[in-house]
Amino acid sequence: MAAQGGAGSSNTNNQEDRSYFGRLTGRYLTTYGPWTREAHAPQTSQQYAEILARSQTTTCARVASLHYQIEKDVSLRQVTGIDSHVFERSWLTADPNDEFLCFHVNFSALVADDKQISFFFAELVGTNCPQVVTGCFRLRSSLDYSVKNCRFCTGLWHPVGGNFLGHVAPARLPGLRIR
Repeated sequence: MAAQGGAGSSNTNNQEDRSYFGRLTGRYLTTYGPWTREAHAPQTSQQYAEILARSQTTTCARVASLHYQIEKDVSLRQVTGIDSHVFERSWLTADPNDEFLCFHVNFSALVADDKQISFFFAELVGTNCPQVVTGCFRLRSSLDYSVKNCRFCTGLWHPVGGNFLGHVAPARLPGLRIR
């Protein structure tokens, strides 16, 4: 029998998970509002567009694309958020007073006069919402990204070279490439 609070104690782990989830959603919802069926089940296409414009993914994509345009002195068109994830930065800093949230986002856009859509990864931080872009990377080929190199995200494309919070170097076996 596992000791209370030990690795085998699902009751304690569930309480810890709920506590983390409660803190995270409480902080996030102060910015984006509570979840209600009425707010998340639009009745018209206009209501859907308004909700989408306020979503975490859309907000992160918009802020990151503006940052990229300024940093690279290039124009982006048709910016579309694909997916995003948020976690507390204190999980990495081990500082209980670290109030920052970290957002990872994938988005697509047309770069300048390109005819083909490009894909991007960005990392943003903020206290209750994405406020500062810490990195934005254009993912030019499948060799540039991995979905297995972040300890917090599942399914998001992250730069193979790291340079983001939560980066984990994938295990390498001789003769095997992990993507």
